[in-house]
Amino acid sequence: MEGDRMSGWRLDCPGCGAPSLLPAPLAREGARVRCPVCARVFPAADPAGVEACARALEEWLGGEPGGREAPARARDEERFWRDHGASFLDWREGPGAAWSAETARAALSRVLGPGASVF
Repeated sequence: MEGDRMSGWRLDCPGCGAPSLLPAPLAREGARVRCPVCARVFPAADPAGVEACARALEEWLGGEPGGREAPARARDEERFWRDHGASFLDWREGPGAAWSAETARAALSRVLGPGASVF
């Protein structure tokens, strides 16, 4: 509801997964958000776009060697780009081109789960 101070984008921190609300007047792609729990700063992305992009990323993950768990493990072990970078960039230039960098970043965090940033 507009004007109720509860309107806006509901976002999840890519680092710790904590939910937060970006008020409607500030809700725009790329707005800098500071997590209220871990203090990580991250760019905002439209939640509807993140949801659609996450569904497309699930398909990409299904085709990766090791499935969904392998890219998440590679991210946590700081070898995401070595092990999955070429495939991810191919996806980004193909089906992933429909979404902004902020949206793709947030969607990747959603499907891999909270953790270190690959960007």
